[in-house]
Amino acid sequence: MSRSTLLGLMALIEGGAGLFMMLAPDLARSQLLGGALPGLTTSGLQIVGLCMLGLGLMCLAGLRRRALRFPFTVMLVYNALAAAGLAGVALLGAPMGPLLWPTVLLHGALAAVQLWSQRSA
Repeated sequence: MSRSTLLGLMALIEGGAGLFMMLAPDLARSQLLGGALPGLTTSGLQIVGLCMLGLGLMCLAGLRRRALRFPFTVMLVYNALAAAGLAGVALLGAPMGPLLWPTVLLHGALAAVQLWSQRSA
């Protein structure tokens, strides 16, 4: 898979997830975390969703300008940190929804594919 295809796929996934979190934060919370998490408000989730949407849009802008290095590196760091952070939440015994571990695996897999892609580039 080419770096531009991979970046476009990640931009769509992240932007779509961010839009979902902005528009349906309570549903997103229940699917990821299984319910309420102290300190995580609905508006807080909407802000996280807005940031995720912005990240996706930034990557799409990089694709249009054929400037792939920076957004690709940003997404690599983001995916690695998201996988580690969400896995930490799960392993520390926080409430879990049905999509938490699949989300951890998706972020981990995307980071691994990005590393592999950078090696072969």
